Amino acid sequence: MPPRHRVGTSWSPPPTGEFKFNVDDLAKGKSGPAGCGGVLRDSEGYVVGLFFCPLGLHDSNFAKLMAILKALLPFAATPYTASRLIIESDSHVVLS
Repeated sequence: MPPRHRVGTSWSPPPTGEFKFNVDDLAKGKSGPAGCGGVLRDSEGYVVGLFFCPLGLHDSNFAKLMAILKALLPFAATPYTASRLIIESDSHVVLS
């Protein structure tokens, strides 16, 4: 198998005083095992929270939506709720 080359990606921190949750999903097939996870970082790039969650048998759209919901719930329980939160995902469908 030939080596895989990674397409250039970059991450940028949120503006000062704000937080960014990067979320992603995993779903195998139309209605297969699914899960989601996310990383919460501050404006200096430090990880201040994370989550992961198995979701059972679902499709990828459900998993993408749950990734965002599961990010909002723990953020709401933090002392950071007065700050602006940016949610970043690779799903244009869910974010629009």
